[in-house]
Amino acid sequence: MARRGRALGALINGQSLSFVFGVPLVTLAASGLGWRGAIVAQGLALLAVTAPVAAGVPARRPDTDPDSVSHFGALRVLDRRLLALLGAGAAERWCFVVLAVYLASFLVIAYQVSFTVLAVALTLVALGNLAGNLLGGRRWGSRPPAGRGPA
Repeated sequence: MARRGRALGALINGQSLSFVFGVPLVTLAASGLGWRGAIVAQGLALLAVTAPVAAGVPARRPDTDPDSVSHFGALRVLDRRLLALLGAGAAERWCFVVLAVYLASFLVIAYQVSFTVLAVALTLVALGNLAGNLLGGRRWGSRPPAGRGPA
């Protein structure tokens, strides 16, 4: 379970890093290219990184018979604790995205904040989110139960 938790934590931290770098960069791009140009630039960046990722993912092993693979294999690893962890992660992502979208819109509409200043504000929010994920994901001072090593 701890290995799954660490893997999920790494995934969530990767998403947080995308907010730390991606959202401010797209906001800065919008200040020069307009919002349509920023979306096009974001799409092109996504296409540019998709090819290396796709090349790095291994192909299906030839000895695996697709008919013999159980479609219910994932259900065996789902238990109450994992579902709670996934639910907490989804709620955290949802809250952060809503905050980032609402905060950006509010600052632009209410205070006519420039995109450059908005990029700095969103960077600070994303860094706080990343720090919270890193600190909140650790169990400071805890030890694994007796007889069990790290998973």
